Amino acid sequence: MVKRKQRASARHWRLRAGLIGLLVCLLWSGLAEGWSVPNAAAADRFDVLRERWKTLLTGGAAAAGSDADITVKRAAIDALAQSRWDTLQTSPTRACLWTDLCSTTISSHITDSYGRLKDMAIAYATPGSTLAGDPALLADLLSALDWMHAQRYNASATPYNNWWDWQIGAPLRLNDLMVLLYDELGTTRIASYAAAIEARSPIVEMTGANRVWKITVVGLRGVIVKDAAKLAAASNGLSDVLSYVTSGDGFYADGSFIQHYRYPYTGGYGLSLISDIAGVLYLLDGSDWRVIDPRLGHVYRWVREAFEPILYKGALMDMTRGREMSRAPYQDHYAGNRATQAILRLSQTAPDAERPALQRLVKAMIAEDTYYPFFEKSTMYNIVLGKQLMADPTVVPREPLVMNRVFAGMDRVVHLREGFGFGISMSSARVFNFEAINGENLKGWFTGDGMTYLYNDDLSHYSDDYWATVDPYRLPGTTIDTNPRLNSSGYEYLSPSHWVGGVILDEAYGAAGMELDAWGNTLSGRKSWFLFDEELVALGAGIASTDNRPIVTNVEHRKLAGPGTSPFTVDGAAALTTAPGAAETVTGAQWAHLAGDMPGSDIGYYFPDGADLEVQRTLREGSWRQINATGPETPISRVYQSIRINHGPSPVDATYSYVLLPGLSSAEAEAYAANPSTTILVNTPAVQAVRQETLQATGANFWTTAGGTAGGITSSGQASVMTRVSGDELRIAVADPTQQAQDYLVIELEQPAQSVISTSSGVYVTRLSPTVQLHVDVQGARGESFEAALRLAPPPASPDSLPDRSDWLFHDDFAYGTAPGWEPMSVAASGTVPACGAAHWSVARAEALGGAFAYTTNQPAGECRSLIRGVSAANYSIELTGAATPWSAGGSALSLIGRYVDAQNYYRFGFTATDAAGNGNWRILKRQGGVWTVLATSSATSAAAGSSYRVKAELQGSQLRLYVDSGSGYALQASVTDASFASGRSGLLTYKGGTQAQEVLLRKLTP
Repeated sequence: MVKRKQRASARHWRLRAGLIGLLVCLLWSGLAEGWSVPNAAAADRFDVLRERWKTLLTGGAAAAGSDADITVKRAAIDALAQSRWDTLQTSPTRACLWTDLCSTTISSHITDSYGRLKDMAIAYATPGSTLAGDPALLADLLSALDWMHAQRYNASATPYNNWWDWQIGAPLRLNDLMVLLYDELGTTRIASYAAAIEARSPIVEMTGANRVWKITVVGLRGVIVKDAAKLAAASNGLSDVLSYVTSGDGFYADGSFIQHYRYPYTGGYGLSLISDIAGVLYLLDGSDWRVIDPRLGHVYRWVREAFEPILYKGALMDMTRGREMSRAPYQDHYAGNRATQAILRLSQTAPDAERPALQRLVKAMIAEDTYYPFFEKSTMYNIVLGKQLMADPTVVPREPLVMNRVFAGMDRVVHLREGFGFGISMSSARVFNFEAINGENLKGWFTGDGMTYLYNDDLSHYSDDYWATVDPYRLPGTTIDTNPRLNSSGYEYLSPSHWVGGVILDEAYGAAGMELDAWGNTLSGRKSWFLFDEELVALGAGIASTDNRPIVTNVEHRKLAGPGTSPFTVDGAAALTTAPGAAETVTGAQWAHLAGDMPGSDIGYYFPDGADLEVQRTLREGSWRQINATGPETPISRVYQSIRINHGPSPVDATYSYVLLPGLSSAEAEAYAANPSTTILVNTPAVQAVRQETLQATGANFWTTAGGTAGGITSSGQASVMTRVSGDELRIAVADPTQQAQDYLVIELEQPAQSVISTSSGVYVTRLSPTVQLHVDVQGARGESFEAALRLAPPPASPDSLPDRSDWLFHDDFAYGTAPGWEPMSVAASGTVPACGAAHWSVARAEALGGAFAYTTNQPAGECRSLIRGVSAANYSIELTGAATPWSAGGSALSLIGRYVDAQNYYRFGFTATDAAGNGNWRILKRQGGVWTVLATSSATSAAAGSSYRVKAELQGSQLRLYVDSGSGYALQASVTDASFASGRSGLLTYKGGTQAQEVLLRKLTP
């Protein structure tokens, strides 16, 4: 404190002397514009947004409150700012602002310098702070900002090192500084600093998180300089990230998030993306630039489907965080806290239908994360917001999730129960094994090779310096060649293996698998996991290598708390209970148990075939610098308990099997081993299958194109399948983890069923007795799971008749959120009518259709056409289920294209309105030589906007017919005889943006 007062006093007198000199100069030259304060005036719409952002940065007036957590946070803000100020170089001849940020070749020193100045400015601008409004602090801030502008970051500076710091990192922080010090900077400074940002990030561009960062940079700069065009660009720029992608960066329909083309990054770049989207929505909410894109609802879906499954009691699973997990300050609970804060901010601007679920999730995370307390670690603004939420008795915390989720787009699997969470991290020909750029994640070699993560009530396990001390050759779940590796070796590896993924049954159970083809050696094998309520079963088969080096499978490598004395037993006998200890070999082990360091963290292990184990308790020493070039060098020690299965050098067709039993005590693990409820049915390179008797569930992975049989399940090809019997109901789930299928999968179950209860679209039950047979259309499904539910009973005298689908030419209900079977046509602009093309067609959820996926356009006016790929026919019907759009006179929608020859020659079947109320006629039209002719029309009728309709066109010889089903069955609306076009393609046409097609079916007709 004495030092602070001395420094403040010295700064006070320097400031006083400087002001005296300045006043003398002003007598001669007038007030310099750069030091002026903007004239007081009524706040305009830009000022409102700027003050809103300032509140986000400081907490606003509530930051001066007396609540204990707010008081503690305020003290932390002051302490951080003071430490930055104490080490700030203030000499007129300084070479840098901080001695550890002096480089003129490392661009992060620019970003970090602005970041430290921002820490100081937050204290200056925070109500109630001991540094609020401090003139000496302000003087040093202004001087430092001027120095940065003159020496490091201005419009004419030549960028070096990492583009991100110049275009995103530094601008984000400099924008915040201008907001915090807006009234003190003056117009010249603001113009100069803003020009530096404009030179680096003038437009919204890029993909994924980088794009949203750019949106924030461009939009906030627009607020500061009062540029409406920049704000409009920021608001409109969100559209590109709100759509689902099928390749490259962004969110996938299954909840996966990819950045840097092939890296799983939900908890890294995805987290930054959703956090910054929350900020943009907060900033623009209620303004002239509020985001109105209909796909904004995807953001709330991402919370449910992408983030919520990987949040476990406040921790964000590391297997989705890429190289960021190697950053010492940013461990898994830090990331989870960021996610919780982002979701809390999203809840502020969310629609009424979405807000309760967001708030319930946040309330649960705040309450459950006792390791990384929310109110100690969050921003002042979110502390205030979180306090309000926790005090609201109408918001009930969300219950623990019970779910299984396969993120096929990023080779990740999550399995959640009330007492534990389990993750599997894999890689394939589609997804890179690990990222190690910029000197980060240097030893992440095996993290994408089937590493498993077990979360329980030991919330500190993957925090508390796990990655700095873990043995990278012993990561649980991995089968590895023990040959020493060089830092970063093998990163960005795509194996030749496509069989990676799994299946989900009832959203609660699952099977997963990975065909291992290791980098840099000859190791290969097939690894499976079968995930039930209490058991997590791991199988390995076909494990082979010809490099004459030991190949091992790591069952466990658990970090222990404190001195690491947690009891560990094998078959009831104590083993290695102190640290460090020597390795020990146990032959023929049946079960093992590791006592947890707190209630709810015990783990049991069962070895169905007996196993020769290498067990070891090790004192591991390491540092963050060893895995991250910028990490602290401080040595850290932690104790680990390891369990390994050694397959020996150059194994041939080696196997393993073990069962993880989370939460079981030693006595319960022993009892389970004596009477297990799981049975290994088969464990070969062709098929791996497990039966869980209590659940009456069977899971099977079929690895070869020939398929196979196991546990009463036969598959015609490569597949992951799971079945379960509950009462008189049989449920089955099927997936193609290869994502390469070119035909239907045929699945046969060795038992009869009485009837079909339900099926996913794409599942066709073709036989019920004497065995059940299903045809599953997994083509283009991207690893999606397909399900069917059947009623069990004695076999009927004759099999039920099933719908005949032999006449189907094409069917699409857009269930995967994609439209690969469609070819949007390019329609040129004409006069005032805009052009339409592929960018105007997309698949999105439609509220008018109960939230189902629908194929829709975002073109507000003008002709848009999309044709079915690869199908041309003469005699057929085409059926559309969809919803109508708002009408205008002459507007049309719900149109089907038939016998499309080219852009100037085809038939159209649809509705044409005569007024905005939806009155009009159903019509059959012909476009010939580019000229429209009405061939037939219905009597006057109407179509209600937003209502769901089924429309069918029949083209049979020269007979053309149009039917409409408004809920009571198809009724003929119009018919005509015309032979202008004998055959052609089919598709959709609309002149109204928002037309929604939920299902399209093409059937053959006889001539």
